Order: sequence, then C-alpha cells, then structure tokens
Amino acid sequence: MAALDLPFRMKSLDTVLGVPDGPESGEIKALSVSTGQVEWDTKVTGLPLGAASAAGNLDFTTLFNCALLAPNRATGAIVYRRQLPAPTNAPIAIAGDRVLVPLGAPATSKTKPRGKPQLVAYTVP
Repeated sequence: MAALDLPFRMKSLDTVLGVPDGPESGEIKALSVSTGQVEWDTKVTGLPLGAASAAGNLDFTTLFNCALLAPNRATGAIVYRRQLPAPTNAPIAIAGDRVLVPLGAPATSKTKPRGKPQLVAYTVP
C-alpha cells in the first residue's frame, strides 16, 4: 500500500484543486491480510504513485521522482533502488526475472516532462 505525504493549500473554497504546499514524500506499507494491521512502514523521498507488485521476497514500486524501489517483503528495508530515465505514475509488471516499468508521466506544477514515454526493462538478480 502507498500513502502520499503531500499537504495541499486551498486558495479558496470554490477551487476544485489545491496547490502542493510542502515537500513531496510518502510511505510504502505492508498490511496483514488476516488482521489488517501494518506489518511495516517505510518512508520514501518521493510520491509512490506506481502500484506495488510482488515477486519472490521483494515488493516493487515506483516513485514519481524517477525511482524504482524494491523493499524486502518481510522487513520493508529497501534492498534495490534504480534511477529511472523519466518520471512514472503507472503500475509495473514482472515477468520472470524482469521488471517492466512504463515511463513518461505528465508534468505537474513543480516538474517539467522529462524523457519520452517509454517502457524500460530491468533484470533483477
């Protein structure tokens, strides 16, 4: 599960969208299916907008600020990190020992589009 820690400031009550007001960060968490309790909670320095995908003893997710992360499924410790060539807000796919990451998220008020939309594949040992 992902949680975004991004405060928004509303300029007026008739505005639909607020304006980000603070550092972009978040958390990735593991929940127990049987109890619903949080098993671990890892803070990250970006917005975890990609869905989590599990493979073996790792969970994989992406951060909007161009990072692929793999925390250990039991502890939440980040054991693999890869800098991506462009931002992403899309779920990833896993096929065998390959992690497929779609890139090319839209610009926000704080970012410019970086890189072209693409699909990159990484082999994880």
